[in-house]
Amino acid sequence: SAPSKSSKQSSQSKSSTKDQNLTPKPSKTAPAVEIRVAIANGVNSLVVGTSTSSEVLNARGKVLGRLAANDGQNVQPDGSNIRIGKWKTSAGVWIKPAKGGLIFVGDRWYRGHLMLVSQGNNLLAVNYVDLESYITSVVGCEVSPDWPMDALKAQAIAARSYALVHYIRPASSLYD
Repeated sequence: SAPSKSSKQSSQSKSSTKDQNLTPKPSKTAPAVEIRVAIANGVNSLVVGTSTSSEVLNARGKVLGRLAANDGQNVQPDGSNIRIGKWKTSAGVWIKPAKGGLIFVGDRWYRGHLMLVSQGNNLLAVNYVDLESYITSVVGCEVSPDWPMDALKAQAIAARSYALVHYIRPASSLYD
């Protein structure tokens, strides 16, 4: 005997519910993109610090020591070496603040972590920062909060597009 009309509808609704459960859902969060922003280039010294304690690592990732919170250190190039406070190492230095900490370079605070490279008699400082944190900071510096919301959104789209183009086609092998 054939199934009744109501049992056909019931099995169809179970089938469509089952199909909906198998349908992949889009991710609510995009993967994080870290961009590299040159914040100082061609300078002969810098003062750096962090808002929280931070690790100082050499170019290979070996911990040289720790910086205390709010303790500025002088950084100077030394040929192919770099000096930061009491440490001297070749190639470069990483400064990685504890989670949520900020980095002070020269006269500004930055999110993310910092790579310092000696280029003979000059230094290069590169801020490694999450794209969305960068966009928040850039838009906040480039426009007035009094602007209409649509103008703020347009500025964020323009800044994100610009950053992603340079992420894909970096300006240098060391920064985007």
